[in-house]
Amino acid sequence: RRRLAKEVASMAEAELFTDPEERTFLYILYVQQITLAPEFVHLANTNAVCRWYADSSNHCSAPFVLSAAEPVDARYLAFLVISADASGKRSRDVTMTLSAVDGADHLAVAFLNLQSFSEGQDFKEDKVKLETEAGVIGWADLCTASQIRWSHTVPVQATDEAYFPDPAMDEQARDLYKYILPDQPLPVEGEDAVAAQDADAGAAEEEAARRAAEAELARKQKEEQEAAAKAEAARAAAAAEEEKKRKEAAEAEAKEKDRQQREREEQEAKERQKHQEAEEEEARSRRRREEDEERARQSRMDDEGARQREREERRREERERERREEERREEDRRRERERDRDREHERDTSWGGGGGGRREAEAARDYERDRDLQRARERTRWEQDRERLRQEARRER
Repeated sequence: RRRLAKEVASMAEAELFTDPEERTFLYILYVQQITLAPEFVHLANTNAVCRWYADSSNHCSAPFVLSAAEPVDARYLAFLVISADASGKRSRDVTMTLSAVDGADHLAVAFLNLQSFSEGQDFKEDKVKLETEAGVIGWADLCTASQIRWSHTVPVQATDEAYFPDPAMDEQARDLYKYILPDQPLPVEGEDAVAAQDADAGAAEEEAARRAAEAELARKQKEEQEAAAKAEAARAAAAAEEEKKRKEAAEAEAKEKDRQQREREEQEAKERQKHQEAEEEEARSRRRREEDEERARQSRMDDEGARQREREERRREERERERREEERREEDRRRERERDRDREHERDTSWGGGGGGRREAEAARDYERDRDLQRARERTRWEQDRERLRQEARRER
């Protein structure tokens, strides 16, 4: 298509008239195929046409029969002439409909704008949604391109109203039609067009009948395949259900075995714990008995030690009394000897006469008094030592 557009452009380089302001263009609108959505297969085998609407003009395609099995080759080529505004912006609302042949009812519609079409000679392909309030019933494969509006015979003037030129009467549209669809005759207008449409409608009806028979055969084959697929799916589902039940039974059995095993292990663990607790209690009782026996033995040892210390204390006291008594006896013997010496001395001095005897007697009395004080101090020390030994014995106990 791009090659053809370039060939047409090169052909148009011959002497021709264009809009002096170069803001008038011819748009090529080619609907190649119509595809029905699966949700609207009930429209299959319907005779329909495509229509373009722009401003107050419209254009209609030849009839064709919709199909649910495959896209329909509409091969609908139309041309639209418009002039851009003063700023050069090409904006024009156009409407494409899918309608009944008599035009009384629109099956679907697409609201478009020229700004979404190609603004050059290279074709732009779009998949246009054909919609109703119920949703998208199908898609139209639309190819668009545009050229500057030209003519070899008459000057080109800007136009406020868009219009659809007739390829049979317009040289630019005719040349483009022949290049784009070389195997199709030029469309006809007026009564001839009606007759041609009637003839096409008859052929379309025959084609529709043929396609309906093919569709019915395909439908039956599809139903048979679906029935076979359903039967196979049912068998597979039954096998899957059986396998599922078998797995569930195996899982249930395994779970039951696991439960019984866990119960046995728990029971054994409880028995082991009970036995261990009994052993620990026996060990604690044994330790308590041993501790009690050790305390009793220690108490006996402490009592025996206390008695031993008491016996030793008594023996020490007894030895101390014996020592003191021996010292007292020794002291008495010593004093007795001293008294004997004193008496002998007094006797000697009395025989000799004089004051010297009295002095010696006084000295003897002083000596005896000092000796008595010394003995008293020794007895006090002995009592203190005995009390200290008793206190130490009490502390040891």
